[in-house]
Amino acid sequence: MTYDVTWGENRSTFSFHDRIDINKIHEAHGVLHGSINYQHYHGTIWNFLDGDYSSIKLDQVKEPAYVSKAASFSVHYVKIALVAKEKYIVDLCNEFVELYKKMDTSWEVRIFDSMDSAVQWCHSKQN
Repeated sequence: MTYDVTWGENRSTFSFHDRIDINKIHEAHGVLHGSINYQHYHGTIWNFLDGDYSSIKLDQVKEPAYVSKAASFSVHYVKIALVAKEKYIVDLCNEFVELYKKMDTSWEVRIFDSMDSAVQWCHSKQN
């Protein structure tokens, strides 16, 4: 499998590795949104520190953004932490954040360069 999922109390972490294409991101979204506990989640960490994301194109980022927007109608507040250091995946994450801001949802999305800072932010109280 090209990603691992860790389920925690009210949050989840998806850690990607190997070669990742947009279909793997869609698959992970399906796993998250299909979870029996999804309605109770308040945070999700997408760990992009490992892996090869070169097959994901900038224009494909809108697809997971729209999926999240649709999900925000049923789960009203979620923190999404995107963890990345490599320039290409940071650029993809920035595109996701910009699209998300334009959609005006109740979810917060931020980019972090370490898992520690992402976990700390996800565990902090709702702003």
